[in-house]
Amino acid sequence: MLYTVTVSYQRMFPLYRLVNIGNTTTVKAATILKNQPYDDQAAYGAPVTRNCP
Repeated sequence: MLYTVTVSYQRMFPLYRLVNIGNTTTVKAATILKNQPYDDQAAYGAPVTRNCP
């Protein structure tokens, strides 16, 4: 699965006027996750909870 997020927001500082660019900016991020087949779920062990090192 491909997850894509796009966010547009107004710039916090008015410096955009000095360099002649728009007053909004857009940030885009994407990630890919492999789905686990439903039939294979019984083959995995119990989940383990632990603290990060």
